[in-house]
Amino acid sequence: MEFPTGEPPSDMIPFLPPSVKELSFQVNLAVREQHRRLVDCLGQLSSPRAPLRSLSVIRLTSSTIDPFRWWTISNRSIALAGELMTLSMRLAEVGIHVTDDEDKWMARLG
Repeated sequence: MEFPTGEPPSDMIPFLPPSVKELSFQVNLAVREQHRRLVDCLGQLSSPRAPLRSLSVIRLTSSTIDPFRWWTISNRSIALAGELMTLSMRLAEVGIHVTDDEDKWMARLG
């Protein structure tokens, strides 16, 4: 399931079918409202109450010419990097990998 604007609808997680295997968000790191929506969505997905038992990948890609990469996100916003990395690690604990434009996730950066 793809969200090309980077802004998933608020509180959409309970309404997604449990068979969803992958979510994709195109993110513009220059738009602060997209940061909050994305962090809120990932927070909902990391909740034990999230109904998506088949979900294994959340792709974060850039909607601009500057690619989204885990290893450079802190250059844009240290606070956002911290939030996304924390949520990514929490999701990885339950088998959901949050990947960047290079298909890397936090444990595969090296």
